[in-house]
Amino acid sequence: MPPVEIVQVTPTMADLLAEIAALAADTSLPAGAEAAQDLSARGFFVSGYSLDQYRAAAAHGRLAATVEDGHATGFLMTYGPADPVDPGDHGSRFIRERFGAAAPIIKQIASGAAHAGKGHARLLYQGFAAAQAADIFAAIVKDPPNQGSEAFHRKLGFHECAVFDHPDGKPRGIWQWPRERQAPA
Repeated sequence: MPPVEIVQVTPTMADLLAEIAALAADTSLPAGAEAAQDLSARGFFVSGYSLDQYRAAAAHGRLAATVEDGHATGFLMTYGPADPVDPGDHGSRFIRERFGAAAPIIKQIASGAAHAGKGHARLLYQGFAAAQAADIFAAIVKDPPNQGSEAFHRKLGFHECAVFDHPDGKPRGIWQWPRERQAPA
């Protein structure tokens, strides 16, 4: 098995950005209850970001990827303590208002289906956590249930600490990863 590396994505990495956008599309919640049930166990998100939005995150140093054989196997989008939250990102704005203007936030995390459960997402989280000196937060869709994401976060040591009624009608659980629980496992 080839080694997995963590790469800080830049806007010039066109192929990698396209692979990240494809991973995001594969992990996004489609319409229909049956599709929601299928993704619930694996985990999903509802952001619907475009390739240009991933490129912008990369331009601000907020996008990392796990890479194996030159291809993205997973990615992590974040807000570090000094990063301003995008104006339309209601969940992250809620986190900053409630838990502090410099709260580090995990915006998106995804692994390709073929790499799920192989530690790639954990590597990305640990890399982000190593650069933080505070609790880290994430927002997870509660309805429909996002069982895969909740189980992953619980296993890392996160706990749900608040609920946010998102304007899209899908409530978000706000999950907190206390600094003392961020040590690599």
